[in-house]
Amino acid sequence: MFRIEDDLHAEPQPAEYDSLADALAELRRFALTPYGKPPNLAPCTSWVTCGRCWEVVEYDTSTTPWTTISRESYLEIDAAGARWLREA
Repeated sequence: MFRIEDDLHAEPQPAEYDSLADALAELRRFALTPYGKPPNLAPCTSWVTCGRCWEVVEYDTSTTPWTTISRESYLEIDAAGARWLREA
């Protein structure tokens, strides 16, 4: 199972994805959303000068608690725009 999380704010998004391809499709949507609009509105009071660093985290859900299999940063978004950190 895959989830998207903002590494800078330790803020996971609620959706769960069956594949990396599905999670990356959602990140492509995030990249088209302007900074300052959800989900690209950082939760901190200094959000104007802050940003988001979106990671895709893969979990093994057969264990409790879930075991992290991988965690990769893919996308940074701030007032200057969106920057891909790796190919999506």
